[in-house]
Amino acid sequence: MMLHEIEPKKYRVEYRNVAPEPKDKVLLYSAQELIVREGEALGYPTVEEIGKANYRYLFSIDETAYFSILDENEAEDIAVRLVVASAESEPGAVRFVRLPERSVRYLSPREEAYAGAVGTQLVGWYRRSRFCGRCGAKTEHSETERMMHCPKCGNMIYPEIHPSVIVGIFHGDRLLVTRYNPKHMEVSNGHLFKAPVHEALVAGYIETGETAEEAVEREVMEEVGLKVKNIRFYRDTPWPFSGSLLFSFLCDVDGDPTIRIEEDELSMAVFKTREEMPDRSKEVSLTSAIMEDFRLGRL
Repeated sequence: MMLHEIEPKKYRVEYRNVAPEPKDKVLLYSAQELIVREGEALGYPTVEEIGKANYRYLFSIDETAYFSILDENEAEDIAVRLVVASAESEPGAVRFVRLPERSVRYLSPREEAYAGAVGTQLVGWYRRSRFCGRCGAKTEHSETERMMHCPKCGNMIYPEIHPSVIVGIFHGDRLLVTRYNPKHMEVSNGHLFKAPVHEALVAGYIETGETAEEAVEREVMEEVGLKVKNIRFYRDTPWPFSGSLLFSFLCDVDGDPTIRIEEDELSMAVFKTREEMPDRSKEVSLTSAIMEDFRLGRL
């Protein structure tokens, strides 16, 4: 399952310039944490529970609207108040706790997990777009669309989406798997964090002026020193944690299968058989989907 697969629920991203209702949900981000209800099911505070604040509409899932607090200082003050009040509340009362924002991907209900993930991307963009990158003036929100504009020079700023590729590389009946160098850092919505150390696939951003297929060829050569052929599309998915739209491809080694890893980024790259692949059925990512389909003989 992909992170965005929440059917029969429907994600509605169209911007609406509306005020919140008491029962609307609030995605409250503090540093790299999200304030959630304590309990097994993922849930968020409501406008009614937070009270007066400077809200901004983000999106809806079916008829449920989600808002956020864009000012980081205001969001932190509210987060502290909710968490402290929870610690002092009577048994049985609603309690709120801090949760690392990237960990929502492992929780359920799925629509709430996706809301928390997409909120990470949108709130990060809003907070980075408070000032014009052309002249430095303070920006204002459009009344009709999700866009920040500069009243001084007219610059218009839209949400960032970074197209990226993930590549399943085959040599006969084996799939190439990689592992990041523990020192490798990635950027997620303006924050640096350590890249995951579990097994992954060759991946990277599509550069200006190149096609997705050209990015596949370049990234494979850069990371593992291989030429590839028979490039074919597999699946795509949004990945809000890095503001990406991921396009995955499958391909075959063209010629010499000798691997030459880019050691600043990778610590390992090796071809594995289906029997050697770990069970990734509980992981929610495009990388895991490719690995699982290979392990189970669907690729």
